[in-house]
Amino acid sequence: MTVSAANEAAVELVTEVKISNLDDLVGTLQEAAERFEELKTQRETRQAQEDKRNEKKPPPYKHIKVNKAVGKAQIFTVDPSEIPRCNCKPTDENPCGIDSECLNRMLMYECHPAVCPAGEKCQNQCFTKRQYPEVEILKTAGRGWGLLAKYNIKKGQFVNEYVGEVIDEEECYARIKYAQEHDITNFYMLTLDKDRIIDAGPKGNYSRFMNHSCKPNCETQKWTVNGDTRVGLFALCDIAVGSELTFNYHLECLGTGKTICKCGAPNCSGYLGVPPKNL
Repeated sequence: MTVSAANEAAVELVTEVKISNLDDLVGTLQEAAERFEELKTQRETRQAQEDKRNEKKPPPYKHIKVNKAVGKAQIFTVDPSEIPRCNCKPTDENPCGIDSECLNRMLMYECHPAVCPAGEKCQNQCFTKRQYPEVEILKTAGRGWGLLAKYNIKKGQFVNEYVGEVIDEEECYARIKYAQEHDITNFYMLTLDKDRIIDAGPKGNYSRFMNHSCKPNCETQKWTVNGDTRVGLFALCDIAVGSELTFNYHLECLGTGKTICKCGAPNCSGYLGVPPKNL
């Protein structure tokens, strides 16, 4: 065989290998696409089944007033003497209130009744006193159950505390795995700190019914209450009676799946966990 013939044979061999590899790649991509559509269909079917089960009444859960520790997770407390004192006085116009200059409120520390110099007039004990405006659980159009305001709520007002079972990361992943194996599609988990998560699925209060929105009227804030971190929901704007209460979940998607957002806001991103559009 001449050098020229050998070169031509080598080119033909390389070409055949490339075509073979290309065919394999196309086949792999087709299989991946088919598998994606299969998983998508399964997810939508599970969601439809769960929606049907929960059509007439909300899914069952145990109502609790404060966080409950589960497993290795802990609830922390401190001696009242360790809780910072503010500079408010009982004679102030709005002691420790929303529009006051209360140092504790500015730093997101709740005052303690045994420590606060404003005494019984202190207005910065919303978590402890559970000063929630009255709300109502109602079925929404296409987004499951939601929470409605029964009275007007002012901007900055405390709406509710997000409570549930406090679990660690290991327990969190175990619960997610269980949910996936048992066709449970709704999650109520919210990060408390780097080591703890609040799961309001099995146990919680009315805040668990608040839906996501890309243009919410409430936001989550992390406050220190009696030495521990707690999550409160506060009004971002004045909320009229009859309005649905919402907040942005800021989800981190698990795996490759994405949950479609149905909030209907003009700046809706289309999926939970994806930043809203800039209008």
